[in-house]
Amino acid sequence: MTEKRKPGFYRISSEEYHATSALNKSGIVHLAKSPSHYKWNKDNPDPPTPAMKTGSALHLSVFEPDEYKKQVRVAPAVDKRTKAGKALWAGFERGAQGKIIIPAKDEDVIKNMKNAVLRNETAAALLADGIAELSGFWVHETGVMCKLRSDWITGNKIVVDLKSCLDASYKAFQKAVANLYYHWQAAFYLDGLTKLTGEEHLVFLFICVEKTAPYGVAVYQLDRESINAARRQMTPIIDQYAMCKAKGYWPGYVDEIQTLALPRWAIN
Repeated sequence: MTEKRKPGFYRISSEEYHATSALNKSGIVHLAKSPSHYKWNKDNPDPPTPAMKTGSALHLSVFEPDEYKKQVRVAPAVDKRTKAGKALWAGFERGAQGKIIIPAKDEDVIKNMKNAVLRNETAAALLADGIAELSGFWVHETGVMCKLRSDWITGNKIVVDLKSCLDASYKAFQKAVANLYYHWQAAFYLDGLTKLTGEEHLVFLFICVEKTAPYGVAVYQLDRESINAARRQMTPIIDQYAMCKAKGYWPGYVDEIQTLALPRWAIN
């Protein structure tokens, strides 16, 4: 059953956060495709993928190392085609119920990524003082309940988000921000934290760490133009969500014939 919470900050688990009814950045991305896609994904959530589990383990390792020890279990290398292997796996699963299970090969990768982040002087300085994995719920001006779960907020109100990636170079991550709507996340979080605290939050930083050796690390600050663009792009989407929620109507794509033109790169 989906939970509801009053506006404010909460120290809750990731599972409790995701089970709470409120609009988050991922929901806005689904809404941008269509309200119908949002509703389907909300009612039929996909189970965590192996990559998502590894990402969660990395975040715990960097931001909450004590929780990493409690919540993460490394899967044993067993042959589940054999009777003995099946028995060993069944015993492991019983003991790891409710935990984040990662393959043994990912344990060293996570350790190397964490060490790379902490060796980076800029990233390490940001992580020296702050609060991790804080969940916040607030009422948007449309009356919609919204939520966020920040990776890290420093003592001087800088919001930090850790991103694992294949390529942390400037051009590659610039493209990732646009394609994966990371600028929406930045604007959404800054506005939510400002509303929750009554203090303006202006700076959103990404700590990017590559998934393969040499585990390159880069730290980027999203500029004001990108933040403002995100606000312009999200405003009509959140407005539409408020109307859909009020009417209980979740339309799909435009229900009419649309004239389709090839993109410019396909014509020239």
